[in-house]
Amino acid sequence: MSMKINLFHHLSNAPLLYGAATFFWLVLGIKPRSLWLYCVLSLPGTVLHEVAHFGVALLVNGKPKSLSLIPKAHANAWTLGSVRFMPTWYNGCLVALAPMLIIPAMWWATRYAEQAGHMAQLIYAYILAAGIRSSWPSKEDWLIALKYPLWLCLAGVAIYYKTMS
Repeated sequence: MSMKINLFHHLSNAPLLYGAATFFWLVLGIKPRSLWLYCVLSLPGTVLHEVAHFGVALLVNGKPKSLSLIPKAHANAWTLGSVRFMPTWYNGCLVALAPMLIIPAMWWATRYAEQAGHMAQLIYAYILAAGIRSSWPSKEDWLIALKYPLWLCLAGVAIYYKTMS
């Protein structure tokens, strides 16, 4: 009795997944006239973005106080969500740049989504597109990261040890 094993059978679903993700990524880039519609369409990405901040704050002793997914209008911009935490020299940069972790997390999850049925792939493709759109830290995130530059401390320690050896 001979048995054939096809290690790449799940790749037959890949064009649907990646094609749909590209389509949704493009659609999410179009800002509708209704900002509330934009907020609803962006909700999966907003959830991923804010949960990334909250999760990293928990891991690095940032003492997260609140997580909000309620959009707020400002003078000429909207805040789709927010996380309040206690930034310090060692955690401010990590928490502020946490949304960048969405990309590797989505890549990891894609391995399983490729094996799912078509409807599940379409849902995942939408979440994937929203996640990629929301993975770049906001202007406020960058300001916090620059105010608490852990990377500068690490570079200083590396230079110190390099010059001492």
